[in-house]
Amino acid sequence: MVVNGCNAFERAYQLVTSSETARHDAPYPEGVTANYEYYDGKKAALGRETGLNFSFAPLAAEFVSPNQSTDQLYSFPAGAYSTVDWLLDRIYNNDTRLTVLLGAEVLTVNPRLDTPNDRRIDSITVRQKETVGEIRTTSAKAVILCAGTVDTAHIAIRSGMQKNDHSNVGKGLTDHSIWGTRFKIVPDQGESLSPLKLQAWWDLPSASPSCSCACEGTCDESCRCTRTEHRCDCGCGRPRCCCLNSCQGMQPRKNRQMEEVRCEGDPVLINICVNANTFLGHSLERMFPLQCLNQRGQSLPQERTENTRTNTVNVTFEFASKLEDKNRVLNKGQPAPVLDISESDENSGCYEAMKHMTRNIMKALQPELFNGRSSVDERRIRLSRAEFGAVAHEVGTMRMGTQDDAAAVVDENLKVKDWKGLYVCDLSVFPASPAANPSLTLVALAMRLANYLVEKSG
Repeated sequence: MVVNGCNAFERAYQLVTSSETARHDAPYPEGVTANYEYYDGKKAALGRETGLNFSFAPLAAEFVSPNQSTDQLYSFPAGAYSTVDWLLDRIYNNDTRLTVLLGAEVLTVNPRLDTPNDRRIDSITVRQKETVGEIRTTSAKAVILCAGTVDTAHIAIRSGMQKNDHSNVGKGLTDHSIWGTRFKIVPDQGESLSPLKLQAWWDLPSASPSCSCACEGTCDESCRCTRTEHRCDCGCGRPRCCCLNSCQGMQPRKNRQMEEVRCEGDPVLINICVNANTFLGHSLERMFPLQCLNQRGQSLPQERTENTRTNTVNVTFEFASKLEDKNRVLNKGQPAPVLDISESDENSGCYEAMKHMTRNIMKALQPELFNGRSSVDERRIRLSRAEFGAVAHEVGTMRMGTQDDAAAVVDENLKVKDWKGLYVCDLSVFPASPAANPSLTLVALAMRLANYLVEKSG
């Protein structure tokens, strides 16, 4: 996507970071957290252990702190951005081109009754506190709905668009599938690592082995060997004692079985965040399993990690998804929309492959996290899938497409088909759920729409 001859994502990132020189592929400012030897070292180590090409990534942050009693509400790690920041800046500086009605809710957009075959917006019905009234829009060159994937669809349905124009209004509510796990490591000396976010695209193996052998046995009391670098011969990747022949407790079964699980599809986006906890925002505590460890790799109760300095690592796997037409926004005559959602156990067949990749990632971080003395036991790694809507990336209820695409609600310029002057610009227009955070893509679409409207108006 190109806006005014420039890369749209660069322009979007510069807007949300309020910097004309910012680059989303180099998000850590020089002189702030710029220990690039450390960062480059982590990229190289991750490449060796995973075979993937990791790159620096900007960090979308929320203003809501998970622990408001102890955390600074507006404390952002360097390189983070927020789509709210620019809007608040305009409000605080009394921008004459922006008026915000606090406590107001748009209920419907109303077409002119005298032109039923040429739909133009006549007014907007708004509820503010307990008062419902109409705002005339006859002089407006454009009205843009941007209430979000759920509420924009709810406005459209209440306005009669689903019945009169597009059967797909409100349908296709989809959130990308996100799997992940978290670690908290308590350092012996209280050192904290520099905040870091890296990401890479991963083509899942076409077949992920699931081993049912007994390679996870323990050495018997007579064994004095502490080395576990060797791997099971069956290919499951689990560690075993180097004195396998003499230590009966570690011998695998001879009749082991290997199961193949298909993991095909679009590449998966892996995100690794070290000490950058705003990545998961207010949903962090209810999202993924947490494993608490000391620097020797030993498990700790969670209360031992509270009120003390820790190093945190979040590993997430984000999958792209097609729109699910069975998921819908419904209008039941209530103030709030009703969601009809049916979740599938998507991507669960890739569980073992994700566990093994997590183990390799933690091994790459081992020298700093564990002083090189131990690592994370793959058998104890647990991942879970995030709840629907946990990171507010739902898309698809006002899907975009070409003018002749019967399934599309808005066209390539985000105009609602068969309406004049009515546009949509939020995540509801996405025709699929991407693996990556869609925020910068949405900002780029908004800038593109702004340029289009300026050019259209002459």
